[in-house]
Order: sequence, then C-alpha cells, then structure tokens
Amino acid sequence: MKLLITLVFGLVVSTSYAQQPDIYYFEPPYNAFYGSFTLDSTNHSGSWQIGKPQKTTFDSARSYPNAIITDTLNPYPVNDTSVFLFKVDNYYWTAGKWYIFMGIQFDYKLDIDSGEVVKVEIATDSGTHWIDLLKEDTAYDITWNAGKPNLTKSTNGWATFSVSFYDWAIDSHHNDSSKYAHIFNTDSTYIRFTFISDSIQTNKDGWMIDNLFLYQYTESIETVTNNDLISIYPNPAGDYIYIKANYNYYTKPEVVIYNLQGQEVYATKELPQNGYLHVNLLAGMYTLVYSTGSERAVKQLVIRK
Repeated sequence: MKLLITLVFGLVVSTSYAQQPDIYYFEPPYNAFYGSFTLDSTNHSGSWQIGKPQKTTFDSARSYPNAIITDTLNPYPVNDTSVFLFKVDNYYWTAGKWYIFMGIQFDYKLDIDSGEVVKVEIATDSGTHWIDLLKEDTAYDITWNAGKPNLTKSTNGWATFSVSFYDWAIDSHHNDSSKYAHIFNTDSTYIRFTFISDSIQTNKDGWMIDNLFLYQYTESIETVTNNDLISIYPNPAGDYIYIKANYNYYTKPEVVIYNLQGQEVYATKELPQNGYLHVNLLAGMYTLVYSTGSERAVKQLVIRK
C-alpha cells in the first residue's frame, strides 16, 4: 500500500536571511499531510512503516510514540529494497520574501551488518539525477552541521544527520548554473531514503528515523513597483495577451490577474518564452501584476469578447 503525506510549510517574517525549520514527527493524523511524502512500495518491495517501534533494539521512538522504521515489529527481510520520498518546495516568492529550501536534519538509529546499503539522496530536477549527499558533498559544497555521518555501520543509540546545501541552493536561486553539475531548476526537490539488504539474514532491526527537520531560509527583499518592466499587447485583448519583458531578469517571473472585486482570476509562474498567455477571462477590466524578484509592474488590462 502506498501512503502519501503532505508537509505543511510555515512562513517566517524576518529581514535579511533567517532560518525556518519545518518539523515532522511521524504522528497522526496522516490525512492532514496528504501529497508530499511517499512510502514507495509500488516500485520496491518496501519495509518502511510508520508506527510505534516494538523490536529488540528499536523499542522506542525519539519522539513518542511513532517513528518511520524498516518494519515496526520484525527484523528487516533479506534481498529487500525499501524507499521513501519527500517532495519539498525549492523556493517561492510571497509577501516580499523568497523562501528557499536549504537543508535537512533528522535523528536516526542503525542496526545493520556490513552488507547493507543505506543512502540519503536528493534530486533537484524532478528525479532525473539523484545526488548522494554523503558521496558528492564536496562537489556540491555540502556542509555537515553535526559531523559527517557514517551510514555503513550500526549506531550506538541515536545519531544526527544534519546537512546544509546553502551555497548550492543560493547559486541556483540566482541562476549561476556554471558552478554545479545540477541546479535547483524545478519547483520541487525530492529527498530519497533508501535501505537495501543483502542475502544474509542476521535478524537485525535496520534503520529508524524520527524528528525530520526541513530547513528553509527567508530572504527579505523590498519590492519596488516599476511599471516599465513589461508591455502588454493587445490591450484591449481577447483570450490571449502578449507580455513583452523590457528587461532581463534571472528570477522566474510570476503573473497574477485580479478582477475589479480584488479576486484572483488567473495566476502562473510559467510564463512561456514567446510571452503569449491564454487567459480566457470574461469581458471586463482587470489588474495584472507582474513580479520578478525585487520588482513588480502593475498594469490595467481590458478584455473584450
């Protein structure tokens, strides 16, 4: 069975850069978190379960009562690959600030033999390329906040996995794609946790994770209104409008259209390269807001049918 859980991200009000953690304790109700968390038992056999640990070594969670664990009752099976995924927003713009995903932290226990494989990877391009955080940390300027963990042997009690990829995320945010082989070039990053067992049954407990922190940094930027940013053709318009950007910006633009009652009737963060948008609005007068980084343009738009 596939279980999906959505993480709810909070906002931080701050200036300059501030750090905002979202914390997941693996406690119910799970249906309140639908959408961004996947126990992948479709593509793998899968031993990951969420619940109260009731095993020989793994007998309690870090935060009572639940954790995510390779089976809550039994030793992990042989020849098994178990995967779970998190989907996290890379960065988004709202209320004059950028919210940028920059790191993860979690508590964990390992009870394994030498033949098991334990990996934490991220993909910044919708899962096309997976980057092993432990093996590729130098290439991506990854910082280990609690020392680089060793996932090849059992732990003595709880350990901490705490990693920051600040430089990588910031350079991607500002469109500096020359420094890293892969950049944060989509709206979401995927975090993949993989446990692979060998063919020898040793009756060990496997891997247990609790208290997962997802770190975002908040970049506060004063928004300046500059109505010369864009030109709109035609105006009055029909179902289509053409937006011509008069300046080049590294940040992805966002277009929002409001009716006379102030209601949002159209929004997109995916402005086509040719500038044409199919707005399909009723005849009337509207306000179009074009935002790109620290500047925005506010234009009146008339639709005639």
